[in-house]
Amino acid sequence: MPLAELTRAHLLAEYAPGRYAFHDLLRSYAAEQALAHDSQEARDAAVHRVLDHYLHTAGRAAMLLKPHSPPLTLIPAQPGVTLGEPATAEDALAWFTAEHAALLAAVLHAAGAGCGQYAWQLAWTLSTAFLRRGSWNDNARAQHAALGAARRLADTAGEAHASHGLALGYARSGRFADAYPQFQHALGLFETAGDHFSQAHIHDSLAWLCERDQRPADALSHAMRALDLFRAAGDRPGEAMALNDIGYCRALLGDYQDAITYCEQALAAIQQLGERNWEAATWDSLGYIHHQLGDYQQSVACYQRAIGLYRELTDRFNEADTLDHLGDVQLSAGDAAAAQQTWLAALRIYDQLDHPDGDQVRAKLDPAAHRAAPA
Repeated sequence: MPLAELTRAHLLAEYAPGRYAFHDLLRSYAAEQALAHDSQEARDAAVHRVLDHYLHTAGRAAMLLKPHSPPLTLIPAQPGVTLGEPATAEDALAWFTAEHAALLAAVLHAAGAGCGQYAWQLAWTLSTAFLRRGSWNDNARAQHAALGAARRLADTAGEAHASHGLALGYARSGRFADAYPQFQHALGLFETAGDHFSQAHIHDSLAWLCERDQRPADALSHAMRALDLFRAAGDRPGEAMALNDIGYCRALLGDYQDAITYCEQALAAIQQLGERNWEAATWDSLGYIHHQLGDYQQSVACYQRAIGLYRELTDRFNEADTLDHLGDVQLSAGDAAAAQQTWLAALRIYDQLDHPDGDQVRAKLDPAAHRAAPA
């Protein structure tokens, strides 16, 4: 195997099983030799082969993580480029984890080397994996680089996707004031392009932001708009997700029976599609509704279903969020000790993610908050 031979000759180091790197001095020497002996055309072709490998492998992996998202029309790979083929969502996440540093470096290099379309397409394919793992800063670096590259090219689609990716990272990491203008900017660009699917996803995110701001009527308006857009796009998975969002908004407005109807319709459709992330979100919605109705046992069961799915998906933020909700139900049911343990588990994740939502959980762990409280 060539890599093994290079390792035995001390030209490469295997710093982890199957992972190889140059020593810094050798890397500098190799770069000098490439400049001295290879033409600009040959060097550019080599860079494009590397970017093709990462872009197309990341595109395949991203579709395994979110199988019902329509793929981007990626830059065609050059002949002879070796592409990775992860077989499962678990394989995809493992690949993203192993290649994390290289993928970020590829985005930054593409943006700086005038390969703007590579930069924004690669940044977009990385966003789901980065955000599930709580890599807020790396997502922001990738999307900022992609945004600048797309603007230099006057690439409207690239600018829209990079703004959307940046907004998603800000929203997920708790930078809500920064997220809102980025969502609005991306929404305007997608409206101009007539991209119903991307508009729908942004309205879904805006609904979530309104929920957090305790503006349920505005949240419902965004959720209804998302439903209309998903239907216009002919996207049944998105339609199912929007039905769940509408159900949750109805619950926030106190219309619990109508909320259950919407969420159960969503759950049936989502389970048929096999979309675990949206299924987890719907179980979370149903957990909230049953909590408000005083059916604590059913609420706990729903939240536990959601938590199990989020753990399978390695979606750490949503796992912590749902653990927080589960603790609320346990407290309402009179089991303050169980609530404390659940909130501690949520807080550990929030602190690992450096997320501001940990503060509200930390407040619940104050001894004065341990008294049983109504739903």
